Amino acid sequence: MPSGVANNPTLKSERMRAAIVARQAAGMHFGRRRVYKMRGKHCSICGAWFRYKHYPAQKPRRVCSPNCAAKTASESRRLIPEDFDILYDLYWNQNKTTPEIAAHFGAVAHKPVRQKMIKLGIPLRGVGSSRLTVCIIEGCGAPLFKIRHTNNGSMYGRRCLEHWVAHRFKLAQEYWFQIRRWRKWNLGISGETNMQAIIEDAVPKGLPYEIREEVCQEIALQLLTRKTSYSQLRQTTSRLVKHFFREYQDKFGNLSLDAPLGGDNEGLTLGDLLDDRGRISRAA
Repeated sequence: MPSGVANNPTLKSERMRAAIVARQAAGMHFGRRRVYKMRGKHCSICGAWFRYKHYPAQKPRRVCSPNCAAKTASESRRLIPEDFDILYDLYWNQNKTTPEIAAHFGAVAHKPVRQKMIKLGIPLRGVGSSRLTVCIIEGCGAPLFKIRHTNNGSMYGRRCLEHWVAHRFKLAQEYWFQIRRWRKWNLGISGETNMQAIIEDAVPKGLPYEIREEVCQEIALQLLTRKTSYSQLRQTTSRLVKHFFREYQDKFGNLSLDAPLGGDNEGLTLGDLLDDRGRISRAA
């Protein structure tokens, strides 16, 4: 009868269950975290109740199936009139965007508006030509703060300089809040944990400076990309140290060709063992 833990499935399962219970009792998460939430709603076309996976970066679904999505697109195309004068007046004279024109006729998508404008020969506004002249913030009549786009060279912007700075500061705060939440939830560490201190403690201090820097950087990269975890840090460190030692060309330091050898090659030097190509011969 098997006696070891690796050969005894029953004992192995009991130890795994005990470890899970201890981890949950300590308030630590066990298992893979879901990045989505299950939601349910009624389809806007057929009215049927359906459930779907909602991801944070996606908009909520409105329809239950591709057939209902096709019906939504056909309904939007039907609502948009195929009239040159009406679309030209809304787009050029009233300075409305294609989503605003679609909302004007009660449609959802703005693509049918663009398709019908192209079909009727209505020219579209060029890249960077904004219909706005003042800040979009209500009550602010300051001129726009324009920024040159790095890809197409156009000038874009919808806010004045003051509100643009406040808007960018808010986006930066939200970004770093998401980064801290991602590290806390997915890496299993608290916001106060110093990742650099943990890595410095795990990597041996006696390594050469070049190898130690490379190992620390690679561990940090694997932790951030979730290729390893803090519970596997020692195994990862040992594996990376061996890898970089194999790649490191100067791991034995500077050797002299006139240095005497011992053992079976006593009386010879390192230069005596090199062949015509500068390699150590097999006789060594």
